[in-house]
Order: sequence, then C-alpha cells, then structure tokens
Amino acid sequence: MSSNHPLKLLFVGRPSLEKGLPDLLKSLSLLRSYNWTLTIVGDMPTIDAQLPMDNTRLLLRGRMPNEQIPGIMRCHDLVVVPSRYETFGNVALEAMACGLPVIASATGGLRDIIAQGVTGFLFCPGDWAELAGVLKEIFEEKRDLAALGINGRKRVLDCYSWARVSSETFRLLSRLL
Repeated sequence: MSSNHPLKLLFVGRPSLEKGLPDLLKSLSLLRSYNWTLTIVGDMPTIDAQLPMDNTRLLLRGRMPNEQIPGIMRCHDLVVVPSRYETFGNVALEAMACGLPVIASATGGLRDIIAQGVTGFLFCPGDWAELAGVLKEIFEEKRDLAALGINGRKRVLDCYSWARVSSETFRLLSRLL
C-alpha cells in the first residue's frame, strides 16, 4: 500500500450497536491523520454528529444483493467486522474467501475463523480504542495485507469448504449411528 493510496476499509452489515458500526466509526475518528476510506454496505446508518468525519472518506452503498458482495469486497484492502456479538461470522469468512484480511472482534465464531496475525487481527468486542490501535499498527508498520489475504483464503479452503464440511458432517453422523 503506497502512501498515496488510501487504505480501503469495508464494513458489511446492519448499522446496529450489536454489529459494532458505532465502534468502528469512533475508532476511525481517532485516525483522521491517516489515509483511509470506509465503505459501508447495508442499511443506511445514522452517523453521530459528534464524530467529525470527512464525507469524502465515507461511501454509503446501502443494501446490496448477496451475489454482489464478493465484487465489492475485492475492491477493498480489508474488511472490518467489529461485532459486539456474533454467532458465526459469515462476512469474515466471505472476505477471507475473497483473499482479504479481516479485523474482527474476538466474539463467537470470529475467534475461530480469524488466526491472529496470520489471516487478520482480533480485538476485544466494543473496545473501539483497541480497534483504533490495530488499525494504527497497520498504517504505521505497513503490514503485508496481501500475505494475510492469501493466508485467509487458504484457511477458508482448508477448513471451511463445502467438501470439508460435508465430509466431517458425514463422519460425525456415521459415528452417531
């Protein structure tokens, strides 16, 4: 990532407290001096007037058909999943399948999906200051996001492919019967 190229962040989900969008916006308000943009896909959020954001940094795409999400993901550098509560984490898995690193809160299935420092980064749910710190580290240390994305795609193919899931399900059912 060159200093002229903004870090392109993507959030996909509902603009709810549970999905953590307010936490992401708070963390980015601490990082105004860095070069980034944020695309929000989902229902239109109400952006808190207390968060002074440069409108040129935010792109509100609205709700999109599921089949268009991979194309949008591939136009970004990383996906942020700041959920305060998450059962599994489909958005994170889809991003990794597209070869993108993921920054996610350490909750629910996200703890199992994301390999810390290998496929992305985890932070404590609701801790927007810690999320800002993770993003700052990415900006300052010029982490190799492409390598994290490659590792993520490999992890998805190795651990979460339909072939693997169906094979393990069949094995489990065979043992139970």
